[in-house]
Amino acid sequence: MAGNGTKGRGGRKGGDAPPDWARLLERRMDPGLVSLDPTELELYDRDAAPLPASAKWAFKPRPDAVVRPKNADQVRKVVRFAIKAGVPIVPRGAATWGFGGAVPNNGGIVFDLQGLSDIHVDRDTMTVIAGAGAIWRDVQDLAERRGYMLPAYPTSAPGSTVGGWINTGGVGVGAFRYGGIDRQVRALRVVLPNGEHVRLGFDRVIPNSSGYDIKSLIIGSEGTLGIVTEATLELQPAPEEFRPLAAGFPTSKELGDFVQLLARSRITPYHISFYDSSHLSNLEQLGEDVPYKGGLVSLVFEGYSAMVGWEWEAAAELVRRAGGEVASERFANTTWDEHMFDLRVAREGPTLLMNEVFVPLSRISEVMAGMARIINSHNVPGGIVGTAASRSTASLMPYALVDRRKWTTFFAFGLVDEFAQLSIDLGGRPAGVGLWMAYQMPELHGKSMEAMVAIKKALDPKDIMNPGKLVHAVSKFDIELPAAIMSLGTKSISMVHTLLSDSGRRKRDARSTASKSASEATEMVEEERAEDLEEERATMEAAEAGIDTEPGDDSEGTKEG
Repeated sequence: MAGNGTKGRGGRKGGDAPPDWARLLERRMDPGLVSLDPTELELYDRDAAPLPASAKWAFKPRPDAVVRPKNADQVRKVVRFAIKAGVPIVPRGAATWGFGGAVPNNGGIVFDLQGLSDIHVDRDTMTVIAGAGAIWRDVQDLAERRGYMLPAYPTSAPGSTVGGWINTGGVGVGAFRYGGIDRQVRALRVVLPNGEHVRLGFDRVIPNSSGYDIKSLIIGSEGTLGIVTEATLELQPAPEEFRPLAAGFPTSKELGDFVQLLARSRITPYHISFYDSSHLSNLEQLGEDVPYKGGLVSLVFEGYSAMVGWEWEAAAELVRRAGGEVASERFANTTWDEHMFDLRVAREGPTLLMNEVFVPLSRISEVMAGMARIINSHNVPGGIVGTAASRSTASLMPYALVDRRKWTTFFAFGLVDEFAQLSIDLGGRPAGVGLWMAYQMPELHGKSMEAMVAIKKALDPKDIMNPGKLVHAVSKFDIELPAAIMSLGTKSISMVHTLLSDSGRRKRDARSTASKSASEATEMVEEERAEDLEEERATMEAAEAGIDTEPGDDSEGTKEG
């Protein structure tokens, strides 16, 4: 692919002068639109999972400029400037994902799109028109006030943006019943790599028609084909009732059996989420009351009350058939109320390393067991959060809690690759690729990768839209990183972390054994000393009473003084 025109200029330090093109951009655009402040730029060199400092030998994640547009015309003007200057562009929402998709690989311009936050409900078409920077929770709240509901939304809805979830092809809450974001989008407004602002799809009718479906190319493209500025999304009428159900299971096996029974029945919950025993243990560490230790499933039903009641009872019967226990209504409601904060365990890290993968629903018990082995082999706290994305597919988010301030944490990043490879080996795939997983795309898509690369070259011949992502992994030196090298590198650092973890475990075990031995020896000495003191006390008491006791004489005879 073409170079990005910023070689050697991205990721500058606090005292470095900005490149000439950045100063020119600042002068040409509206006041306050462009920031070159090094302190602010530092905030944009990471997403939900911070880039390890030692990885910066390959990438320059800090941008040279940050643009905060308030309207689509400002986006269009900056894109046209970038085309002429040959500068890469990285669109960014709230950066709640953890794969580096919203992080530059070699400096350039980051578009912070959170200023595009207008939201409007169209009652005639039962749609909501939302800016790319609108927060999903705000969209949801407005829809509900107008008497509607979102068919689906991300689990990170309190902080994630509409454009971000579209760019990652999101599957989240509600997907089991209504599908992911691709099923909701009726139309998009997008600034293409040629600087044109276009509408893709139709606002007032469904988009099924003759012609190439370019809108669907944008969904899940991770910002590599254009910048989404606005989306028209379909709504559903608000239900008569929402009713949660929670159930505990002895192990992940029974949990998996239940989810499969449910998926193969005619019961259709709005949402299905589940949690392994390690995640439940981590919640206990936060001080939460978790009555179920082996595994937990949370469902919610919506619709007319009569239908909700029937499905709830039918699902409860399946819980019992699978060896589970239906939780109290109070616990079920509490679990559902917290469904958008499943990863609140992150503060125990304080760094959260995670991946998201899709796997066949029929193999979730097997995949969860494999993920648990990976986490245990690295000797770090972790857990698994999952959802049923459809009747055939599960979305799993395995995570590890680490401390990025420790030098060994760099090697722990290999966990992310191990989770992804496990899903591929068992018939699944990673949910996203971003900066870290782009090298896996040829293995995932085979010959069709040639078509993807051709589409990228046709729409973005200068390779300015989020380069180094999705279709190819590229370093800050404009050198493509071969899949074999990237795979070997991630496997190597993962192996090193496992060895370090084993060494640390052995040292802790040795210290524990030594401590136990020392403790036992101390206890023996204390017991002997206590016996000596007891004998001395008895002798003194006998002397005071005028009684003479002969050592070794067990008789009760006494001599009067």
